[in-house]
Amino acid sequence: MTIKQSLINWLQLYPNFEIEDFVETDIASEDGYAVAKEPNIVTNTFLDGSQQRTEYYTFVAKKITTNNALRKSTDEFLEDFEDWIYTKNLNGDYPTLKEKCYCDNVSISSTYYLQSNEEKYGMYVFTIEIIYRKEL
Repeated sequence: MTIKQSLINWLQLYPNFEIEDFVETDIASEDGYAVAKEPNIVTNTFLDGSQQRTEYYTFVAKKITTNNALRKSTDEFLEDFEDWIYTKNLNGDYPTLKEKCYCDNVSISSTYYLQSNEEKYGMYVFTIEIIYRKEL
């Protein structure tokens, strides 16, 4: 399982998702969610060959933005979602990663904002930072 899929599985534990909500890989469907990996990574390599890696992932929520009430509801959802991630991180409740990889931190690197608004759907995004150790 990839680091991205482990992160997606962990994010789907958020209790305010509806049963039919599914976090997709890379591209959000209409009124849906997705996680896409960013191209930047910070790697610290240690003498034993193990690494500490910092990777960034964009969480996308493609939501209907046709009226103010829907936009407010999306704001509340995303703010609560960010708080949930913060609390999970504070409690050391991290995603389970693939073999020989151990998560040390999951946090919000940039808070949510409305990135684009086309026709009736807006793309809300925020960036998640994950720091993990990779052993040989």
